[in-house]
Amino acid sequence: MANADFKIRCIQVLAKLILAIILSLLTLFVLSLPLSGEDSDQLNDESVEPRGERILFWEAKTKDGGRLLKNDKIVLKGASRYGKLNELDPGNGKFIFALKGKEIEGLEFDWFLEMVILPSGVEGNIIDFNGIKIIQKGNKIIVFDSAVKNYLQINTGTLNKPVHVLLKFDGSLISVFRNGQLADQENSKDWNYNSVESKSAKVVIGGEWAGKVYHLSIESSLRNFDAALERGKSDTKFKVLPKNLMKLKGLLVEKSAVPRIGQIGPYRRAMVYNCYKLDEVSRNILGSSHCAIAHWCILDNQYVSGFPKKVGQNYELLVEPFSDNPQIKRERQFNDLSRFDLKLFYDVSVPTIDESLSD
Repeated sequence: MANADFKIRCIQVLAKLILAIILSLLTLFVLSLPLSGEDSDQLNDESVEPRGERILFWEAKTKDGGRLLKNDKIVLKGASRYGKLNELDPGNGKFIFALKGKEIEGLEFDWFLEMVILPSGVEGNIIDFNGIKIIQKGNKIIVFDSAVKNYLQINTGTLNKPVHVLLKFDGSLISVFRNGQLADQENSKDWNYNSVESKSAKVVIGGEWAGKVYHLSIESSLRNFDAALERGKSDTKFKVLPKNLMKLKGLLVEKSAVPRIGQIGPYRRAMVYNCYKLDEVSRNILGSSHCAIAHWCILDNQYVSGFPKKVGQNYELLVEPFSDNPQIKRERQFNDLSRFDLKLFYDVSVPTIDESLSD
């Protein structure tokens, strides 16, 4: 009987050992998988409809902790970044979607473009698409043809509230809608729309524009247009998260080394942490004499210029709590600081690429 119990215990120990080995191997396998550095770019959701007539789709999260929906690969160019809910924040860069040949052919007849955008206080290019350009100029959103001879326009409304924009082409009229209401339209035959030279296989978001894009979809028929129109009439499901902006002033006392571009692969973006000794006003704001701030140092495999680098120099800093910006938690980060007890913030100033620097 004792021998039988001993054998059973031996078998149990052996089983636990085998299970531990299997779990260890699985962990090593997962850790060995290559990181893209663009994990948020790769997210997909099975609830997204099959492509069919929908040739492009992007939608940010609708709430904190929600899920990003998309069925299109996106490329970040220059100093473009994601916002707090993974909305597109082009800033001094651009976001690019590539269309396939058959998809472009499907846009020769009926189609519509649907966007939810947050207008900017800074003028710039919102989107280039299929021989059409949409820009913001002052409090106007203007739709041009490629020859910049014909245009439609709508009012932006308030700058802190998302706007639903629909652009419809039915072969005879080109129309623009704001929040589900017709704002302007023209005879499309007057537009330089059908010029082959004007078409591009890319959809480009941004161009010196400080607004944001929460939703973008393009469909090569008008079958679902009425549903899109109804979405525009209802309150947008996207919310603008409150900004907890702080203007600080501090002396750079310790910095992390900026990595070489070759060090961060397969990532294309990276951040560094710096430590600042705060002035009296900033100390009263934070209740601390020092803080750490995460700055962009590499975007799109190019070095960022203008962020603090000189130890012993005072800097004015526009920041938010790091914890308020979940979109940056998966970015490549470098921290050489000697202190780990510091409050951590994120530099939200618009970064600029230094094209003169390279490895």
